[in-house]
Parts: sequence; structure tokens; C-alpha cells
Amino acid sequence: VILSATVYNLCGVVDNAMFGTIMSIQGHKESEYAALLGIVTGKYDTLMNVPLAISSAFGSSLIPSIVLTAKTGNRRQVHEKIDIFTRFNMIIAIPCAAGFIVLAKPLLDLLFLTENNTLGGVLLQMGAISVVFYNLSTVTNAVLQGLDNMMVPVKSAAISLVIHIISLFLMMVVFKWGIYAVVLSKIVFSLSTCILNAHALRERIGYVQEQKKTFVIPAIASIIMGIVTLVVHLLFELFVGTRIATVIALCVAVAVYGVALVLLGGVT
Repeated sequence: VILSATVYNLCGVVDNAMFGTIMSIQGHKESEYAALLGIVTGKYDTLMNVPLAISSAFGSSLIPSIVLTAKTGNRRQVHEKIDIFTRFNMIIAIPCAAGFIVLAKPLLDLLFLTENNTLGGVLLQMGAISVVFYNLSTVTNAVLQGLDNMMVPVKSAAISLVIHIISLFLMMVVFKWGIYAVVLSKIVFSLSTCILNAHALRERIGYVQEQKKTFVIPAIASIIMGIVTLVVHLLFELFVGTRIATVIALCVAVAVYGVALVLLGGVT
């Protein structure tokens, strides 16, 4: 478990080292690329870690439950338990991603009052989808550990880290995408981990993820939420300012998403 978490955290260390080194070789000043990294670590990662913290808590609570169910030898019950935990996780992760896309800069303006958050908002919008992949990989890590496949998440994370390094190198050296490469390579890492873990679960217990209630319905509810939230924010911004409009829009988003999720049959 510690090894798996270590490989995950190495991703950030590698990003910082590679980005600084490549930017320096490309002739950029240290103050320039240090400021860009500061936006990623101080703003982008800060907001991303909120839904990931919830996912980690789910993962920790899932392991004992999976162990007990696995001991019964009832594969169907194991599948059902994975479905429930994954669905509940996605019910939170998907609207978070949608919220980051719709209210990226307003959220940063709300938290970082005196700073220019334009670039941070763009990065948050670009990397929003990684919330879904990171949360999903956290749950599948916990499932594999609960099924006593302890080294599988470590291997998945290690392979994904190599893919991440290659993609970051190509994006920075060949395409010269700068700080955007850091965010995009994080998406590559999280997506790769999800795919490898899903493949491992299919091989070991024949598990195939349910799609409709886990992904499709929360995604549709999130789109509805995103549209309503954007309209509400734009309207209230005209009268009460950006920060108060953001708070109001967030409250409306929670209500709209909850109602949409129930009406679409995502939850009873």
C-alpha cells in the first residue's frame, strides 16, 4: 500500500524536476518556470486534492468490506460491492470535474483573492477530467488490495509513471507545450492507471464495470448542472459581483445535480 502511494507521489516529483530542467535548457528563466510550477502546485493541485481526499477515504473503508466479502467466495457479491463503491465515488467525482470546467477561474478567484487566476483557471479546466480517472484508480487500487493482489496497483502505477514521463517529455520537447504539458501528462498517468487496474480486475475476478448508473447518468446530470450553474453565475455576476455569484452558483449546482441525479434514476 505504501509502495503504491509512493509511486503516485513520485509523479509530482518527476513533474517538477523534468519541467524545471527542460524549461532551463530551452532558455527560460528560473523565476518564470518556478512561477508556473507554483500555479500548478498551489492552485491546481489544491483544488484537485479535495475530491481525491474523499476518494481516498472511500478506498480505505472499502478494503475491509471487500476482504470480508471475498472470504465468502461469492464472486457476485464482490462484483456488487465494487459496483456500489465505484458508483458512489463517480457520483461525487464527475460533478466535481464538471464544476471545475464551468467555474474554474471563479473558484480560484474565490480562494485566491488578490492574484491573477487566468492561467490557473485554464489549467484547472484542462485537467478537470483527471479527477474522474484519479478517483476511479483510487477505488480500483483499494479493490485489488482487498483481494490480496497487493503488488498489482504498484505495477500499474509504475508502468503509468513510465508512460507519464515519456508523454511529458514529448509534450515539452517535441510540441513545446510548457506548463500545459504537466497537466496533460497527469491525465495520461491517471487514465493509464485506470485502464491497467480495470484489466487486472477483469483477469482476476471477471469484473466488468457497469456503465449506465456509474458514468452515463452522473455525466448527464453533471452537464445539466453545469449549464444551469453557468447561467446562474453569469446572471448574478451582473448584480452582486463574481465572488458572491460563485457562492450562489455552487449552492444552485448542488441542488440541481441532486435533483437531476434522482430524476434520471442514478440513485433512488
